Amino acid sequence: MSYKLYALLHHVGLFSVLVALGGTIVGARLGWADTGLRRILVAIHGTGLFILLVAGFGALAKLGVTSGVPGWIIGKIVIWIILGGLVVPIRRAPQQSMLWLVLVPVLGLGSAWLALYKPF
Repeated sequence: MSYKLYALLHHVGLFSVLVALGGTIVGARLGWADTGLRRILVAIHGTGLFILLVAGFGALAKLGVTSGVPGWIIGKIVIWIILGGLVVPIRRAPQQSMLWLVLVPVLGLGSAWLALYKPF
């Protein structure tokens, strides 16, 4: 597969994760977090994370990053681990919905910034 296809899949995973988290935040806040919709959102979230991981490492291989892991990649992995684990605190603390609605895009922006500027 080409680098562009890996990048496209990576973005599909990104959008899936962010949409699922947004739906989870709204659902938890409105009190419908225990319906079938919650299961669908969790499935989209997990699938998006998997696509992000596989496509991200595929893109890195196409870029020729084979020896050692640059710091910006480690930073992105840490951000995506945080985004991966946010489903639980969102469900347990729906009253903090404003915090989650700010935190999720900020973490996504941080990940994008790391990918674009590769500061370390």
